[in-house]
Formats: sequence, structure tokens, C-alpha cells
Amino acid sequence: MNKTYDKIKGFVDKYNEIIDKINTKVSEKKQYSYLPLTDDQKKDMKDTEITAWEDKAKQGLLKGDSNLQNMLYNLRSCFYETVKGAGISLTEIGLSTSADVSQGGKIIIDEAKLKDSIKTKGDQIQKLFMKTSEDIPSYDPDLSNSDRNTRKSQEGIFQRINDILQDNLRTVRNNNGKKGTLLEKAGVKGDYTEYNNLLTNQLNDEDKVISKLVQKLSDDEDKYYNQFSKLEVAMQKLNDQSSWLTQQLGSSS
Repeated sequence: MNKTYDKIKGFVDKYNEIIDKINTKVSEKKQYSYLPLTDDQKKDMKDTEITAWEDKAKQGLLKGDSNLQNMLYNLRSCFYETVKGAGISLTEIGLSTSADVSQGGKIIIDEAKLKDSIKTKGDQIQKLFMKTSEDIPSYDPDLSNSDRNTRKSQEGIFQRINDILQDNLRTVRNNNGKKGTLLEKAGVKGDYTEYNNLLTNQLNDEDKVISKLVQKLSDDEDKYYNQFSKLEVAMQKLNDQSSWLTQQLGSSS
């Protein structure tokens, strides 16, 4: 019994840790005063100072991120929605959602109630967490929404969370050539998506725009430099002519 309790508690602790991290990222305030450092600025700073500055500059970059918020919602729904065929709910075995809004949907354990449920309702608890779908037993990224809902309703909590992680972190492509949602957006080190993802592509597009603007600025500078050079030559000629005319008039007088 203690081993089962420890495994459930360990799972809940990990779940709460994930929920906490996602909540922190989507609600974190951006530090607008910490702009990206230039190479010249870095020359006058220690490595520890650079790291501390860049950590501050990264804060709030994921504030309100729709993909993370969607993932967070789906993770919470794993616990709220009934598992068909399990014959038991989380609240019945001593697991409930924190009433504290700041906790962001973390799971609270009633230790005594959970241990008692493990003694008397072991088979039902196993189904609640481990049950697989009868109609659609395997994860498939290309399922229709209807089939997804059917699979989810018949799955235990562990299976539901696995599906959500697959949807977001999957390295296998679906029929549209897409990997997991988060990989497509931010990529992962060591994978093709590390350098080919939405954020990197957006940065590359911005770099191209900046390069074009810099080139346009350079072209405009050259154009105006040439115009002012011609103007200076013309003014010098005019001055020379004025001087000559003044000399001529002076000689005549």
C-alpha cells in the first residue's frame, strides 16, 4: 500500500511542479529595462553579470503564450473530467484541486483518505490512472476531434497526460509534416527543430528586415552625400565667380 501511495504522491508532486513552472512563465512580468546586451557592453562585464542580465531580459517572454496556456488547460482537464469505466473520481480517493487561485490548479492530497482508498478500492484506482481506451488504444496525432474526445473520455489520467505531452513535444511528424506544437514553435536542442522553428524563423525574418533597412539607410546616406558634394562644388564655383566679379568691379572702379 505504501508503495502505491508513494507512486501516486510522486506523480502528483511532478504534476504540480509542471503546473507551477508553466504558470510562472505565462504570468511572469517582462523586465523592459533589461534590453539585450550589445557586444561592446559585454566587453565591460563579467560572465556572471552577463548571465544575470540575460536571465532578467528573458523574463516575461512567454507571458500570455497561447500554446502554454492551452497546454495548461488540457493538463488540468485530465483531472476534472470523468474516466469512463473507472467507477471512481479523484475527490473520492482524496485528491482535489487547490481552492487557492494563485496555485493555478495544483492537486492537493488528503493523505488519510487516499491511503484508505488504496486499501479498499485498489482496482478502481488503477483504472482511474492507468486505463487505456477500448476504442482507440494507441496515440495518433492525426485523430479527428471526435476520435480524440472518445479516446480521452476512456483513458486514465496517466494516458491523458501522455497524449498532451505527445501533442506538444512529439518529435514524430503528423500527416501535415508537423511535430509537437512546442517543438514547432521553439524547437529543441539536437533536433531538426532547433534551427527550424517558428521563433527562429521569425527572428530570421526580422534580421532580413533589419538588413534591408540598414542597406536602405546606407544607400540614402550615399545619395545625400553625393547631393551635398555636388552642392558644395556648385557653391564653391558660385563663390569663385562672385570673387572674380567683385575683383572685376573693383578694377573697373
